[in-house]
Amino acid sequence: MWPKWLTSVLLVLMEAWSTRRDAHIRFLKLQIEMLQARLPGNRVVLAPEERQRLMKIGSEVDHAVEHTLGIVSFKTYRRWLQGNRI
Repeated sequence: MWPKWLTSVLLVLMEAWSTRRDAHIRFLKLQIEMLQARLPGNRVVLAPEERQRLMKIGSEVDHAVEHTLGIVSFKTYRRWLQGNRI
């Protein structure tokens, strides 16, 4: 049997990882939604509102979205991030 404090710590950690995973999933779904709205074009130009939606969800995972970006390059995402901080 585990001590109650250890069980509590494990539950808190699991919940934190679950929140990050959920944010990553929402980030991916939002990208797919934006792409589907623009097909069959070959270039995706996001509206400022769409950029802000991506940035908002990206902030939930501390903008660690390099491996989940699908419609813009990470370089572009970083540029947006720098623009928001100024």
